[in-house]
Amino acid sequence: MMIIFGIIDFGRLLFAYNFTAYAAREGARYAMAHGNTSKSPATNNSVQTVVTNQAIGLDMSAITVTTTWSPNENPGSTVQVKVQYAFTAIVPY
Repeated sequence: MMIIFGIIDFGRLLFAYNFTAYAAREGARYAMAHGNTSKSPATNNSVQTVVTNQAIGLDMSAITVTTTWSPNENPGSTVQVKVQYAFTAIVPY
């Protein structure tokens, strides 16, 4: 039974990893397209909203989003969206 639950947990872990990576890409794409000169400029809260909306099937309270613009939010700057997810296993190993 432990092997079966281990396989299930590993599948859940891969699922969470894929959706976390996808949500981070979508958040970075949103922040890049909605720069400082946009009609609706991206903020930390709006990027977090985009990321949590894209992370389908994950616990929204376990997601942490950090958005960093370097050097600032003006055109030509870079943006980094870091998404962390606190995964909890079914079986405590």
